[in-house]
Amino acid sequence: MREILRLIETDVFLVPSTDILFNQYNDNDQNDITNGSEIRKDNLRRYIQSFRTPPSIVLVGEAPGFHGCRFSGVPFTDERNLLDGIPIIGEKSSVGPERKKERSAGTVWSVLAQYRTQLFIWNCIPFHPHTPGDNSQNRTPTNIEFSNHKNILRGILRSLGPQHVFAVGKRAETTLSNINIKSDYIRHPAHGGDKIFKNTMSRRLNEITQVHS
Repeated sequence: MREILRLIETDVFLVPSTDILFNQYNDNDQNDITNGSEIRKDNLRRYIQSFRTPPSIVLVGEAPGFHGCRFSGVPFTDERNLLDGIPIIGEKSSVGPERKKERSAGTVWSVLAQYRTQLFIWNCIPFHPHTPGDNSQNRTPTNIEFSNHKNILRGILRSLGPQHVFAVGKRAETTLSNINIKSDYIRHPAHGGDKIFKNTMSRRLNEITQVHS
């Protein structure tokens, strides 16, 4: 996990934001408390360091959402999750009294919580894609953006050497295929896919863990 942390410290944390990709680990805006980016760095470090041994399963999403990883710093995780210690106890980085909540994050961890020591989550694009001039909106990343960040994903997977890789969403599946990584496709929980995600993910993880138990 030290190798992954070194990769993220250099190839993720230090990258400047653009007008359509916000690096939540390097920058702050009006939605953040003063040291928001530092909190998110620390949350991600804690997540990576929480693994005593490299996990054998990796779940790959597409990109951070505004109400989730954008403020928690941990993929498929919102500030509410961190308050509950899922997957780690972390700090809030958003302004205002309320913790950010993301439906997809709630759906994902309702299934993954019991497997969190066996499973690592990452995104094809580690930064928040948004519309020009509006950091609070989610934007579907372009094919070029997926391609530009594939080396980070490749480096993480090479370091972990997982036995099983799940692609959450078609874009994640395509990106993994483009770097010659075989994956199991899982329907993204957003846009009405929460029940399909829960049922499919629960069944597949149960099959895998039974085989290795």
